[in-house]
Amino acid sequence: GAGTVNSVDQLHAVADAGASFAVSPGTQPAVLRAARERVLPFVPGVCTPTEIDLAMSHGCRLLKFFPAETMGGTRTLAAVAAPYDRAVRFVPTGGVKLATLPSYLARPEVLAVGGSWIVKATDGPPDEAAIETAAREAIDAARHARPNGAGPMPPPLPVRAAASRE
Repeated sequence: GAGTVNSVDQLHAVADAGASFAVSPGTQPAVLRAARERVLPFVPGVCTPTEIDLAMSHGCRLLKFFPAETMGGTRTLAAVAAPYDRAVRFVPTGGVKLATLPSYLARPEVLAVGGSWIVKATDGPPDEAAIETAAREAIDAARHARPNGAGPMPPPLPVRAAASRE
């Protein structure tokens, strides 16, 4: 997959490069349409019911809740997700840390969690040992928080043919 996709040109570039999906911090109608036309699974960023509605109107069922911690964390996610009765699933990112990972995974509307704490920015080459340790810690925390896995995705929304326009 590829991220951060913020424009139609970027979406076409990652699709042409062979990305199997793309992720964005926002919900831009032109990018949503381009993803649908390219038949490229797309995970738009949302943090309000209006953005969730917009993403759903373009056939998206998996949404990036961003920036999760800045927007109020699991309390806000629970509030904005409630009216949708699990019709969509979320991948919270933005400010999530190992310590908050279990609270997100405890939410039934959360499919997965993303966190940049696993790969810390450095001036030099990446610290592969530190990345491996952080990844193992995240896997262990996820297994303890959700021993039976994430559960199924909701059924797909009916989507018009890729050639249609809105």
